[in-house]
Amino acid sequence: MKANRRIFLSENAVSPVIGVMLMIVVTVILAAAVSSFAGSVETQDDPTQATFDVSCSASDGLIIIKHMGGDIIYKEDIKMMISHGLPKMTGYLSKENLTFYPADQQVRDAAMDKVSLQPGQLATYKFDNDYRHSNNTGEIGCLLGDQVVMVGETFEFTLVDVNTENSIYEANVVMEP
Repeated sequence: MKANRRIFLSENAVSPVIGVMLMIVVTVILAAAVSSFAGSVETQDDPTQATFDVSCSASDGLIIIKHMGGDIIYKEDIKMMISHGLPKMTGYLSKENLTFYPADQQVRDAAMDKVSLQPGQLATYKFDNDYRHSNNTGEIGCLLGDQVVMVGETFEFTLVDVNTENSIYEANVVMEP
């Protein structure tokens, strides 16, 4: 009888069981908290990435933007920015002079895609090419937004994602004759 009494009076087994149970409860609570936090965190979209070939012609009055590859660009989601001169002045170009075209001439004539710019397609920005530099030297200067860029000068052209304010593409472009 003393042996049975000794088993029931012994408290050696109680402490480890309670310890294990407490560790399991704490682990479950931590897992629930982490799961709840992870479910409430907003994920950020990957930034828009694309490659372009940009050229500028003073005689045509056009900046030609060819989408070489990458993400589809939507007209309402971009801003065009130019920087030029010393000190460097930066300004935005109006999207009302921006047109998106399919690259193929026959398709371009048939139906213009004015919503998105996909790889292989072109966009053109029409600017005032009749502006003459004010020093009466006869040099041709073109008005890009609120800046005058002379033929042969380089300006920085940047496409900016309006949603994230991140640069999608940036290049130095020469104003060709």
